[in-house]
Amino acid sequence: MESKSFALLNKVLDDQRTGPAHISLIAAILKINEEQSKNNCIHVTGKGLRHVARIGGKAAYYRYLSDLQRFGYIRYVPFYNHKRVGRIEVLVNT
Repeated sequence: MESKSFALLNKVLDDQRTGPAHISLIAAILKINEEQSKNNCIHVTGKGLRHVARIGGKAAYYRYLSDLQRFGYIRYVPFYNHKRVGRIEVLVNT
């Protein structure tokens, strides 16, 4: 049986709207979700997530993050203080 994380990753892989950077970002989100608690909600800084996903530029990172939210894979709740972390909810029932 396929785990929910793999099911979501396969769904993103099959989506024609996504490219390698989207796949890298969702894989990084799922990895951090696995490490933090498996409750489908992670708390992370953009810098930390960009490092794991191997995305260098902030503009590209936010574009891919926005795309994943628009496509219905995640819900992103930013925290507008650089000393605090944002929250990303993984929508596994998509």
